[in-house]
Amino acid sequence: MLGACIFFVNGIIKILFFIYEKVMATYDLLQDMALFVEVARTGSFTKACARLGMANGTLSRRIAAMEVRLGVRLFERTTRRINLTEAARNYYAHCAPIVEAAAVAHESLRSSTQAISGHIRLSMPVDLGLRFAAPLLSEFAALHPAVHFELDLSSRIADFVGDPVDVALRIGRVRDERLIARHVGTITQAIFAAPSYLAQHGEPQLPADLPQHQCLGVRFDSPAATWNLTSADGETSRIKVKGRFMVNNIGFVRLLAEQGFGLAVLPTQIASDSMATGRLRAVLPEYALPDLPVYLVTATRLNTTAIRTFVDFITQRFASTLLEEASSAGHPSARTNPTTALQR
Repeated sequence: MLGACIFFVNGIIKILFFIYEKVMATYDLLQDMALFVEVARTGSFTKACARLGMANGTLSRRIAAMEVRLGVRLFERTTRRINLTEAARNYYAHCAPIVEAAAVAHESLRSSTQAISGHIRLSMPVDLGLRFAAPLLSEFAALHPAVHFELDLSSRIADFVGDPVDVALRIGRVRDERLIARHVGTITQAIFAAPSYLAQHGEPQLPADLPQHQCLGVRFDSPAATWNLTSADGETSRIKVKGRFMVNNIGFVRLLAEQGFGLAVLPTQIASDSMATGRLRAVLPEYALPDLPVYLVTATRLNTTAIRTFVDFITQRFASTLLEEASSAGHPSARTNPTTALQR
């Protein structure tokens, strides 16, 4: 009888050890996945260590052991940064939603009793950020002092896999169907030039006159080299233009236009101050140019409370900010059709 009891107890102990090993193996797997995702997002072991509060050597050893265990190389290391291998990019696509869901579940336990806190990594074009997003960001930061921000202002389109980005503001259509894009507003455009340029070169009277002028911010082999203008009766003209300066920053294009280097297509909100001081004048104001849609983009709907709150705030407020700017700039479409800048 005693022997049977000992055998039974030993069996129970073996089962418990087996369960424990399985649980720990799953825990280690999930933790390693989280480490991998953070390194992939930041593109740097040093940055990932700073975010994770982990020693660089420890993180490097964990990732190296992970590569050995999986039997595949995850990162290609260069002197400047690390890049995901093709296999790692596929692995990341599966891991990231799991890690994000775990973070959301963990945060939900405390969100009901604590103030909103967390980290938001935001990417946007320079001029969009300075002119439109900065006031809203300041307001949001004042409402939620426990939220921290990491801002990337660049004309380069952020890669949600290789770049440390949670939310991006983008101008123009979002082509990647894997991303979650919310239409938050519309930017109106018009053609502007300095009085000095118009005095020297004359003012275009029709869209057909544009090829005779220097047009800023375009190159011959880009879609921007064709300007589409629509008359009041709905007739559209597609005009091929040329220019000496190809610039990827709207603010710099505006400065070149103010210095008399040519005609520029600018957001009316960006040009409003220059118009008010007489540094720029509207050219062909009776013709409309295509509006620019603005999208708020995330890689997933599984976001932390801080990110979800920020996304809702920007979605609600951004369009009204654009409308106010367009109205103050005196843009005709803003006066006659207020819903233009409020499309969703």
